[in-house]
Amino acid sequence: MNKNKMILVSILVVSLVLPVMLSETQPVSAVYYGSVDFTGRVTIKTSEDAISGVAVKLLEDGVVKCTDTTDSNGNYSFTWTIVRFKLYTMKIEKSGYRDQSTWATFPSSTHNKDFEIDGRVALFMWASDATNETVMEEYGDYLVDYEGFSDILYREDQEIWEDSIDDVDDLETSDSLVFLYVIAHGDTTGGSDWANGGDSMVCQNTEDNMDDAILSSEFCDKIECLESENIIVIIESCDSGDFVFEYKKPSRASEDIFIIATTYYEHPDDYLAVMWFGDNYTYWDANDPPLYNSYGGAFSYYFFDNLANDYSENIAFSNANSSVGPYSATYFSTYLNKTQTQVCQLYDNLDTQWFG
Repeated sequence: MNKNKMILVSILVVSLVLPVMLSETQPVSAVYYGSVDFTGRVTIKTSEDAISGVAVKLLEDGVVKCTDTTDSNGNYSFTWTIVRFKLYTMKIEKSGYRDQSTWATFPSSTHNKDFEIDGRVALFMWASDATNETVMEEYGDYLVDYEGFSDILYREDQEIWEDSIDDVDDLETSDSLVFLYVIAHGDTTGGSDWANGGDSMVCQNTEDNMDDAILSSEFCDKIECLESENIIVIIESCDSGDFVFEYKKPSRASEDIFIIATTYYEHPDDYLAVMWFGDNYTYWDANDPPLYNSYGGAFSYYFFDNLANDYSENIAFSNANSSVGPYSATYFSTYLNKTQTQVCQLYDNLDTQWFG
């Protein structure tokens, strides 16, 4: 084959292959040109519930030309004039969620595009003599109203705690934010060597029924069933530190998690978690029910208060830890005749800041 024929063949091959290559990555141009009405709906991927407050944007050659925010039904709409030789993309954004982008072409003057967004799922598990439903629902309402959570599960005195994790698994995806909160009675199985010793143990039911305990090692194993790469956990109980120390083991070092244990862990010493009774320090005594004037766990009271003041989860932890220290020291010395301060533990292996 002579040189000229080789050139002609090369040009022919490129002319046939190049459009295919481009079509797999981006549209070459729009089909329809002129005014286009854009409509659509944004929903939660697992539940198909509408989600409000999502910014839906049209970009022309990378420049934002139109934006609308979804209403309470998840709907958006806007109009833009499409012109030749421009590339168009649509993008959705909502604070705390992952952005999504897609190339757009227009066969007509109307363009309907729906989006699915990964939801935020929270689970509250508690023993009924450690806190109450009113407190849990107040925290849950905060997550829904101010942090965009789509699903809140409440489980009181749950007999089989693993079922609750499975319920979360049904609602979450790999890009979901999952928030797990457990408040109950705590103890240890023994052993001060956290790398090789015993577990922290949370008794999910009341003290009258402590058979179905949540061991720190079993809990950490179980939540590996979750797809999410963004998990935040709070364990509010006495002797709960091993829930954090589990993630300092080399075998768990790569797991994506932000986990708080509200006390230390070492046997045979007891590390106690105090309850919140208000600034007036009206603690319960032997003649009062355990929840007399109680607002649940003291650490969580401070932690959620910090979140409500727009602090990140890391700063909320630091501030709550600083606040619960002197509060607990007063309680221990005054009512238990102990010289002790509640010290909380944190392990943070997440890339993203989710609050604040």
